[in-house]
Order: sequence, then structure tokens, then C-alpha cells
Amino acid sequence: MIRNYFKITIRNLLKNKTFSAINILGLSLGLTVCLLIAAYVVYETGYDRFNENYKILYRVAQHQDQNGIWYKVGRTPIKLAPTLNTEFPEVENATRFAMWGNVLLSNEDKSLDEPGAIYAESALLKCLASHL
Repeated sequence: MIRNYFKITIRNLLKNKTFSAINILGLSLGLTVCLLIAAYVVYETGYDRFNENYKILYRVAQHQDQNGIWYKVGRTPIKLAPTLNTEFPEVENATRFAMWGNVLLSNEDKSLDEPGAIYAESALLKCLASHL
């Protein structure tokens, strides 16, 4: 029975080659786009999920106008974290990060060249530890 289904399918594909090619191309393109969107959504919703209290973690971003083009960047003024801590009672802890580039870490006879190092304030450990 299933063998007949395959025969009929192959006959129809060969009889209507252009129509079949358009349908197969559309199906494969639709599935590819669906999988890419699903992968993007999983990636975006998985941000900061390492912490069990990820629902109360926030990242402050800034919209900058550079020669008429608007950019969304993760950089903020240096005084923002202390201001958030003092002016807004809703904020439990705020911390700052800084990109530093390549850093050479050394301890006695061992050394490690770390590309793309990021520094963080000690308040980050308080932010993470207070909710563990």
C-alpha cells in the first residue's frame, strides 16, 4: 500500500517538475526560516539564565545618535550605577562593567594572556550572592 503512495508521488513530481520544484523550494525555505527564528528566540530568552533569579536582573542600554544614525549600545555614563543605587529605592544593587581588551595575568611563574577581558566591580558578586 505504501509502495503505491511512493509511486504516485514520484509520477506526480516528474509530471509537474516546475510546480514540484517551487513547492519543495518553498517548503525548505519556510522550514529554514522557522528554525532560524526559533534558534534566535531561544538565544534571546536564555540571557542571564545562569542565575536562578534571572527575572530580577536588568541590563541598562543607551540609545545614541551618531551623525543622524541611532545605535543601541550597552554603554552608559560612569556615574549611572552609583546614581541608581542612591536615587532609586527599587534598585537593590547596580554594578558597572568595563571592556579592557587584552590582559596579561600572571602569578609567580604562571601567566595567561586573556583576550577581550571584562572588568566588573565587586558589587557584582553582591548582586549575584544576595539571591543565591
